[in-house]
Amino acid sequence: MEETHGYRWLILVFFSTVGIAFMIMIFYLVLGSSDPDFYWKSRNQLDASSDSIQVISKQHYIISRNQQIHIDKLKIIYLGLIDEHIHLDVINTDVDSTYAYPYTISLRSAKQGFRLSDYRFMLVTGSKSKIKITKYE
Repeated sequence: MEETHGYRWLILVFFSTVGIAFMIMIFYLVLGSSDPDFYWKSRNQLDASSDSIQVISKQHYIISRNQQIHIDKLKIIYLGLIDEHIHLDVINTDVDSTYAYPYTISLRSAKQGFRLSDYRFMLVTGSKSKIKITKYE
């Protein structure tokens, strides 16, 4: 009888740990509101179809989600709008044409203007599916 009583704390710790891990997983599944496409997309597999990228003029651009656009020496990739923040990947071809620098810009500051490399941009409109930006010189 003493032998089974000695392992009781080990059994209690094991089942408590499994129970806590299970509750954390349920909590994450229920309340996790992040977009899995944003976190699991491949940076090298971007669709560059021309019908989703529109150049209105030399200074105005519309970029759809997960699309890239070339503006002089920059490649700008719009990743989406999450929690009122615009997520962009910017590739500066002068520095390194294979590395994408991630940018997260709040909607409020993007509408006031933001700088990417040597260029100044301003957000005109933004949604989860596309953004319209204006380039200033």
